[in-house]
Amino acid sequence: MKTTHLHLLRSGCRLAGLSMLTAAAAAQAQVPAAAPEGVLNLSAQATVEAPQDWMTLVLSATFGRFDSEPVIKLWGGYRLSDTLSVELASSQVQGVYAGTSLWHVALLTEPWFKQRLSPFFGVGIGRFHNVPNKSLIDAHTTDANLGMVTLGVKYHLSERFVARLDYELTTAFLSDEKTSDYGAYSAGLSFFF
Repeated sequence: MKTTHLHLLRSGCRLAGLSMLTAAAAAQAQVPAAAPEGVLNLSAQATVEAPQDWMTLVLSATFGRFDSEPVIKLWGGYRLSDTLSVELASSQVQGVYAGTSLWHVALLTEPWFKQRLSPFFGVGIGRFHNVPNKSLIDAHTTDANLGMVTLGVKYHLSERFVARLDYELTTAFLSDEKTSDYGAYSAGLSFFF
């Protein structure tokens, strides 16, 4: 009787040990489908703790092309919610025949804001100011309202630094019957605080 009891005890330990190993291996193999609240998912398998006031304010500088001319854009933004933010941007274009200053206020949506690679879309309004070179004949300064649409992607380098690539279509409303469209692409870095 003691032998049978000991044999059953050993069998039970082996089965219990096997099931514990199986449960431990299964737990290690599982990857959470979504990051918990307040966690920035920086890769498919790793997450990084984000600060409590996660990315409320942002400052950025981008460089690119406005049609065929170089453009520098500085902007600041404020996150209204997890997926919605507002930005105020100022751009300077120094062309061969004219210099152009632009500013706009835009509303952006970023559906997957906690992912390392995150697309965004935005619309906005602002002002367009074009000053032609004085050497041009019959050249006039142009001041106009503008509307803009932007589409881009953000790549989170760390919790606070983001690389940004975007394309922006700007329409300057020169008069009631005349508009002028400009395409611009830019790339730059953003800092969140």
